[in-house]
Amino acid sequence: MPEYDQQEADFLRRLGHLRQFSSGGRRAPHKPVLLLYALAQLKHHRREAIRYREADEVVTPLLKTYGPIGTRARVADPFARLEGDGIWEIKSVARDDLFDSGGNARPGVLSQRNPEAGFSQKVLGLLQRKPALIDEAARVLLEANLPSESHVHVLQRVGLQLSI
Repeated sequence: MPEYDQQEADFLRRLGHLRQFSSGGRRAPHKPVLLLYALAQLKHHRREAIRYREADEVVTPLLKTYGPIGTRARVADPFARLEGDGIWEIKSVARDDLFDSGGNARPGVLSQRNPEAGFSQKVLGLLQRKPALIDEAARVLLEANLPSESHVHVLQRVGLQLSI
């Protein structure tokens, strides 16, 4: 594993301890899978932000496959709630309409408006300064949140190729 400075190590630690819904002792992979998709877009396409509908198309089938039984397979929740983890930003001017009165994301509005979201400027700077951090972040997300037998499939579906 490469050497990381304190900011980079803190980022990796945060990824390993994302606040997540759990059901029956199993953590929902919604946030990690969305982050893996965003990492793929950054690494392979240099896209600093992703559109809601594109993420929904790629991520939702994975949530249906790997999410705990009884959880909703919706990208709207992690797309909005990742902001609370301090590593993600919705890049939309009219944010109020994206959420209901309880602070929950409104999938219909997100789909209609198709806002962009991505890593916070601080995190984006870390990932751009040290590209090897992208692969390490992906490994942390996979190991902490998904069964090992699913890793290859998830990486293929989100379009992320890890360096050896």
